[in-house]
Formats: sequence, C-alpha cells, structure tokens
Amino acid sequence: MCSALRFERQLRRERATVLFALALLAATVYAQAPEPPPLEDATTQQVLEHVLAQALGSWQRAADLRLFGPERLAGAMPDEAEMIRDYELVLGACAVYVDAETGAQGEALILAFPDALGALGVFARHRGQTTQRAATVRAGYLDGATLHLYTGRFYLRVTPAADGDEGRSHAHALAGELEARVPPPARPPRLMRTLPRRWLNPFRMDYARTDLLGPSGRSPRAGSPPAGEGERPMTLTGEYELGETLVRVAVLQARDPDQARGYYLRLAAHLAEQTKASPLPALGEEAFVVEHADHGLCAGMLQDEFVAVVLGAASAEDAEALLRLGGVKIRITRPLPSVSSP
Repeated sequence: MCSALRFERQLRRERATVLFALALLAATVYAQAPEPPPLEDATTQQVLEHVLAQALGSWQRAADLRLFGPERLAGAMPDEAEMIRDYELVLGACAVYVDAETGAQGEALILAFPDALGALGVFARHRGQTTQRAATVRAGYLDGATLHLYTGRFYLRVTPAADGDEGRSHAHALAGELEARVPPPARPPRLMRTLPRRWLNPFRMDYARTDLLGPSGRSPRAGSPPAGEGERPMTLTGEYELGETLVRVAVLQARDPDQARGYYLRLAAHLAEQTKASPLPALGEEAFVVEHADHGLCAGMLQDEFVAVVLGAASAEDAEALLRLGGVKIRITRPLPSVSSP
C-alpha cells in the first residue's frame, strides 16, 4: 500500500515537471515568434505572404513563394509586363499549390497596386469576349479554366493544371481559400465614385489609356491651357444597358482644373471633327452633344478636375441625364474643407 502511494506521488511530481517544462517552452516560442500585425497595419509583402500561405485548407504550397517588384516584372511576367506597367505595380507574388486530398494542382498569382484602379485595370484587360462569370464573392470571371479576381487593390489569378469542368472546379476551390485571406477593400479612389450608380449600375468597368482625346493636344481655342501633345490619359469606363442600347460612360481625372479644361477642349475638338457640336446649357461647368461616325451620339462635360463623356446614347436626353448623374457624383465626392478649431 505504501509503495503504491509513493509511486503515485512520484508520478504526480514528474507530471507537474513535464507540464512546467511544456509551459516554459511554449512561452519561449511565443516570445521568439510574435504575432503578425493585423492586416490593416501589415506591409504589402506581409499581406501577400498571408494570402499565399503555406497551407490553404487542404491545399499545400509545393514550392517557395516567389516575390517580385516592378524591376523584376519583365522576368516574372514577360507577356504582360508592358501592360501592367501602366498600373504601377507595387509587389507581386506567385506560388504553386497541390491539394493533399485530391492531388489537384494550380498556380496562384496576386498583384498589389497603389489603389483599386490598378487592380481593376489589370482585371479588365484580361477579360475577353468568351469569358464567363465566376461563382466568387468578389468580382471574378473564368477564361477557360483560369479564374480572375479583383478585390480592392489586389488582382488574383488561379490557373489550374487541369482543363474543362475539372479545372474550373479546382480553380474555384483554390480561389475560395485565397479570397478568405485577402484584406477587406479600402474606400475606392474618388474617380471610382464618379460613375452613375444606385438605380443604374455598370455591368462592366475598365480602366485604361484612352484615345478619345484624339492624336493631337492642340486646342481649338486661342488662349486655352496646354493639353499635353499626344497624351493618352488613364480613363475609367463603365458600360450600361439603357433599354436595348449599350451606352458607355467614361471619366477622366486631371491633376487640376486647368489640365481638365485642356482635356475637355481636346475631347470636343476630336468628337466634333465631322459634325458641329451643340452646347448643353446648365450642365456642369461646360457641356456639349454631338453625333460621331464611330461612337454614335456623344456628350461631354467639364466639372472640377474631371471630364465625363457619354458614348452611344439613344438620345440627347439620355446622354444629358447620364452626365447630370455623373456631375452630381463628382460634386458630392469633393473633399470636405478642413475646419480648424478657434
């Protein structure tokens, strides 16, 4: 009986010693490996490493994560480097994953930009005529079996090894794991908040350089500000369905009102090369409507540092209504004046 009691006490002492050692080891490990910062405070590299983690559900990274900045873009993405440079890449990363349960394979790519305009631009530039909408939480589409996503300032692409329905299933599975790790989108830039919304929403958006200002920067009016000879500014475009008519609304943002006026005068001169434009009074700071051989019925407007244009409207009334909505959006997104306390 005494031997049993001594054995039980010894066992308790040894168990307590083991538990103390484990607690000490855990404390040491946690002290050496601090928790990563919250995603809203993390650097771009930390965010990319978080999204393309070693393990994503049943998906396991098959090789080291590859990071690349603008200076290594041509080597990492040679076929797309020229196009992506327009959007000022901050950092990119890619990795190959294998599903431990099914053996499926796929490559995941994520590109980070200064804001959502860059991610939207790359997302839109890859979209073709045969793409299909993807069943994703964020905006996404399928090009064959390759899945493209855009959320906030991040563009993601999943390219499965398999083709057809099997490949699309694998792409959706891996993309679902990636989506859950991307930080919530920040407030979009002001330009993205100028397109007509609410009861009228664009079903497709794009952000790219425009040819709407024509090949020359010469202004049709004497004494007007210089407009940048041959400059092709970046433009946000939304496509809308008004009844049976497909209408495009494009908005350019200049660095200041003077440059915006230069853009506006170039736009008016280019669209009115063949047909005289008619003014639209009481619309923005200045506006016009004109019939164009290629773009159909068009209307342009100058407001603050923005130039808005409607292309392919069914009537002058429709074009004017869209510009009025755009003008309201521009005005209500003006930065609030700073107020200093007395």
